[in-house]
Amino acid sequence: QPTQVKPSLQSILAGVDRLEKITENYLKLSRLSSGQKKQIDLGVVLERVLATYASLCESQGVKVDWRREQRAVLTVNGDADLIEQALGNLLRNSIQAGATEIHFPLGNTETQKVWLKIQDNGPGIPSEIKEKLFSPFVTTRAEGTGLGLSFVKQVFEEHGGDIVYQEQSKGACFEMTI
Repeated sequence: QPTQVKPSLQSILAGVDRLEKITENYLKLSRLSSGQKKQIDLGVVLERVLATYASLCESQGVKVDWRREQRAVLTVNGDADLIEQALGNLLRNSIQAGATEIHFPLGNTETQKVWLKIQDNGPGIPSEIKEKLFSPFVTTRAEGTGLGLSFVKQVFEEHGGDIVYQEQSKGACFEMTI
């Protein structure tokens, strides 16, 4: 019957779109090390991410801010596009989780690496997935691919850094070093 065909086709097309996203993200993961690294300022990269997501944040009523620790030097050798994608993934995750406030403090470690946190007031990470949080294909969203956090981790590892999830009483907090 014609009325049943349309929902079936929509379901098939949605499945194809989802598979396309999974494949695209998987290919991104496999090509990471080919990025172009040069001297960049993480503050400038973060500002570009926030500009990209400004209208989404405004439409969702999400307040976002960032601050540089006093006298912090945020210059690193890296691929600005990859880092921008990684930070965009984290920001989008916070928004999709329902956070209404997101903070990005930045500073330097004692060894002069740059650290960057994303802290939000969303629901946090369910305890059952914390152990495998950065593994590919782990997701809490029905439409998620589960590649976002593994992509972010690989980006920071490719830049000589790391990302860790930090427990807090409310919301989620990820700390990255580079």
